[in-house]
Amino acid sequence: MLNLKKEATKLSIGDLRIGNCPICKAYVSHIFFMQDVDTKVSSKWFSCSCGVVFQNQLPTGKKNVEEKFSQKTYDDFAYPVKMYSPVIEELIYGRKVLLAGQPNTYQEQEFERRGWVVIKSDDFEKQKFKESEKFNLIWLYNNLERFTDPIASLMLCHKLLAEDGILFIASPDTDFISTRGSSGFTHWKPSTNHIMWNRRSITRHLENLGFNVILNRQNYEHRFPSWDDFHVLAQKKFF
Repeated sequence: MLNLKKEATKLSIGDLRIGNCPICKAYVSHIFFMQDVDTKVSSKWFSCSCGVVFQNQLPTGKKNVEEKFSQKTYDDFAYPVKMYSPVIEELIYGRKVLLAGQPNTYQEQEFERRGWVVIKSDDFEKQKFKESEKFNLIWLYNNLERFTDPIASLMLCHKLLAEDGILFIASPDTDFISTRGSSGFTHWKPSTNHIMWNRRSITRHLENLGFNVILNRQNYEHRFPSWDDFHVLAQKKFF
């Protein structure tokens, strides 16, 4: 939990300034001064009325990638694939999936176990794809919040999807800041997270880009490896 009085002494007046929302471009003065529960690193986050929460500085680190196998870890990370794949597989015919961003090894293994052809893109924002390359599913699991330009990345997802392709997103839901209280929100990660959304803001932008949002739920369940996020299934419009 953040000690606001103690933190206030470390912040100069220059830190208290107006931000510019990278998504809706509005000027923002509502600020959270928070501390990462794990690393104790302090950070400043702007909260826009559009539902987006962001930090002005770009993240400098990478998310931790699991290195040692355990059955529990596999079960936790594979759970989203096991839960949503039956729905996805009913909606599309192809089985080519792109794991965009820093891929999760266990989810990759679970997709392969189900018969999917898995393509990985560690640096999705910079990778050059062939003009003809298409995917039936793009899987963005806890990566959208880490992108420098999420709108450009979502546009690229739309371009790369096959005619009826599906985009899956799991990302921190900023509505949980008020539900849990700001100090109870687990996603203040200045070294990795950059821009966080709520369900309304992400739905609005996906629909503007040409997606039909067919599932959008708040996830507060601790049986997932990450919680206080939203899970979205968005299908590329084909009519």
